[in-house]
Amino acid sequence: WILYKPMDREKSLLLAITLFLISFFFLYPSPLFLVTHQMALSLCL
Repeated sequence: WILYKPMDREKSLLLAITLFLISFFFLYPSPLFLVTHQMALSLCL
């Protein structure tokens, strides 16, 4: 069912960065909370 297709460099880089960010924020989520809190405060004020 799953067919292997060679992936171009941009898609593989995007996939690698996305997986890295997801795993980083899963293991160490406090910077994400700080950034979203600052964004919410700047939107409200």
